[in-house]
Amino acid sequence: MEEIHKLSRSLRTRLYSPRIRTVGDLLRQKPGDLLRLLWVGPARVRAIEEVLALRGLRLGMSGSEIAALPDTVVATKLCDPSELDPWESE
Repeated sequence: MEEIHKLSRSLRTRLYSPRIRTVGDLLRQKPGDLLRLLWVGPARVRAIEEVLALRGLRLGMSGSEIAALPDTVVATKLCDPSELDPWESE
């Protein structure tokens, strides 16, 4: 899913957590879930929603909605774990 790379690398690495590793994991999250993450505020949630909307996707999708998506979308990794840098700033 090329659109996910429209999000900055630093945002993708900040989203990456034990609960959010793939686009499918991200789609299951509600906006409020993302707002509880460190360094993710309303503007970043809007940016995520805009990128997902390019593919007709949204935050808070149900399990059955996600199951209907192609595996190539759902399994897309947000970032490579080697990119993780907890000290990186934008």
